[in-house]
Amino acid sequence: MKTYFETKVRLVRIQDNGLPKEVTESYIVQAETTTEVERIAMEELAPYSNGDVHVQSTRKSNIQEI
Repeated sequence: MKTYFETKVRLVRIQDNGLPKEVTESYIVQAETTTEVERIAMEELAPYSNGDVHVQSTRKSNIQEI
């Protein structure tokens, strides 16, 4: 059974003015393990960053259904 995890990810986003800015964002990911959460987050966010994506924390969420 897959569960939902909340993960915080730090990455570099390009702002509207063209300058890069390091930000921390939270995401809800459906997965079986925390390792899978990290893999999914890094794969999904890599195209939107310079490829430098760091998962800061992952925890099981109380969310049952989306």
